[in-house]
Amino acid sequence: MPIAQGDQCLILFNDRSIDNWFTSGQVQPLASSRLHSFSDGIALVGLNYLNNGVTKLTNYDSTRAVLRNSTTGVGVSSTKANAAAAQAISSRLLSFLGDCFFDTSAGIDWFNFLGGSKSELALQLAINAVILNTQSQGINVVTGIINTSISLVDSTRVFSVSYTVSTIFGNVQNVVTQSLGIGQQLAPQVNNLLPQFNQVLLNNASATAITGAMFSSSSFWEIDLPYFIERRSASQTYTQRGTLVLKYDVDTSLWVVDNFVLSGNSGPTSGVTFSVNTSTGQVYYASDNMSSTGYVGNLIIQASTAFTAGF
Repeated sequence: MPIAQGDQCLILFNDRSIDNWFTSGQVQPLASSRLHSFSDGIALVGLNYLNNGVTKLTNYDSTRAVLRNSTTGVGVSSTKANAAAAQAISSRLLSFLGDCFFDTSAGIDWFNFLGGSKSELALQLAINAVILNTQSQGINVVTGIINTSISLVDSTRVFSVSYTVSTIFGNVQNVVTQSLGIGQQLAPQVNNLLPQFNQVLLNNASATAITGAMFSSSSFWEIDLPYFIERRSASQTYTQRGTLVLKYDVDTSLWVVDNFVLSGNSGPTSGVTFSVNTSTGQVYYASDNMSSTGYVGNLIIQASTAFTAGF
């Protein structure tokens, strides 16, 4: 290719006229009564005898289809084709069932699978089916599954699918990940059995760790800590009730804390503030200096409520 004058070819002569078929592509009455005419011949180019002087194909490609003449050719890169196949598989795996308006049967029912209403085996079978049905222009791209595996990292709430498949272009290996920090989240499990914490409130302007009040993001995503503060001296008395709400933000992988004051003096008036180590989940307090004689300060964090990771 391209065709040049003098190239070898095979000519097939049809018995009857093909004019009307050639025009419409349909079965038609004959346009002529001619038989075995040159007008009804078809040439198949590319046939050559061995000693015709044409250079033999010594640099042919055994891994891809190539359109070429005796010396040069243009083909489809198997590397790029495999990358395209991997992208098509990934798009299908990350699709939620019913999201595609022109094919509502496409995708995976992630909500029910990750919600626990279906087994891990059922999820594995659904993933395999989605991979096997990957198509390009109506042609099945995947010819077989070599292996697949699924995993969920609790601390980061990232779900991953690893797969190795054979395609019409060769083998493809890839990992598809999906963050579960967005989308539907399961109802949390509530634990009301966390112990009560008692802490002596010193006159300490520096952040001081509350003993026992450190929480792991792999076990909890929210902790509610009802508290009572009493600070008094010979000349002053302060009390405060409220709830500390600690939350683990899965999008930023950081702990945050809010202080909801229910009664008594609040904020700077009581002189106590709270903070949290955003990485470790350790809760701290800091207070102003009540320098009067007879100072006593106590912090009681009552039996608290913890919400365990809901996935």
